[in-house]
Amino acid sequence: MVEYFSGRRNRRGTSRKDCFPPENQGKGEGMGKIIAVANQKGGVGKTTTAVNLAAALGGKGKRVLLCDTDPQGNSTSGVGVDRRSCKTSAYEVMIGGAKAKEALVKTEFQNLWLLPSHMDLAAAEIELAALENREAMLKNALGAVRGDFDYILVDCPPSLGLITTNALTAADTILIPIQCEYYALEGLSQLMNTVRRVKRQYNPLLDIEGVLLTMYDGRLNLTQQVVEEVKKYFPRKVFKTVIPRTVRLSEAPGFGQPVLYYDRWRRKLSKTTGESRVRGNYPIEKTWTWQRLGRYLCRKCRRQHRGLCQREDQRDRTQPGPAPERV
Repeated sequence: MVEYFSGRRNRRGTSRKDCFPPENQGKGEGMGKIIAVANQKGGVGKTTTAVNLAAALGGKGKRVLLCDTDPQGNSTSGVGVDRRSCKTSAYEVMIGGAKAKEALVKTEFQNLWLLPSHMDLAAAEIELAALENREAMLKNALGAVRGDFDYILVDCPPSLGLITTNALTAADTILIPIQCEYYALEGLSQLMNTVRRVKRQYNPLLDIEGVLLTMYDGRLNLTQQVVEEVKKYFPRKVFKTVIPRTVRLSEAPGFGQPVLYYDRWRRKLSKTTGESRVRGNYPIEKTWTWQRLGRYLCRKCRRQHRGLCQREDQRDRTQPGPAPERV
């Protein structure tokens, strides 16, 4: 990725960009990281996480593709795109009727592109069942555009069908949003069984990016109990960043904006119209949580690539050089 490899010279005099695998060097940057945002339970914050994390990464200067594979199309409307105006969508891409580049839509937000959803995705499960290599249709489609982006976030539907299986097969990691309620814990075993099955049969490199706690209210004992249970189930995989219940986060989708942009707009509007900075009993919400999560993912990728470079250096030092020619 562009920011991770700035072209500075290491001790051997070679550029860090030379540490990319050969298949990625021709693009001038690494292949984009694909993160599937998945949980078979609805209402846990998958779409909210995908939309706002994509906007936060775009604000950090990363080229981000938001792939909406949910037939409800909430991620599409959440970035201000009317899916009825899109001639090509994720449905045609997944069944092989169109290429991914033909369906991409540039949003009005910084460095953010969209692969829009369509209601026809509800029938894609049936159509995919009759196709060969049906679990890898999305992976093959995103492979053509993966080198153009730093991150690809896939918003999965609230189910464990073929669409979610396609997303997990294409993904490098899975990000699991969990609502801080006991009902959200009941389906975790089913989700992890699906992850293990996909890892065993289709994508052996699939890993868990982390677990994100959403709708967090630290005042409730129930929240603390759920957090402890999640940490036992996912040791060292729970993000320190939590997403609290906020009014701005609920209002932003109605205006077709991620909360980072919506909050700026509301602040500017309150200054120009003299509107109070407190609406009702709710103050203007902080939006730094998404930015902090985006910074964490960027730092994590930098550490991974830095470790790759160090391993390459060590391997080159340990390998014996060519034998001297005899005269």
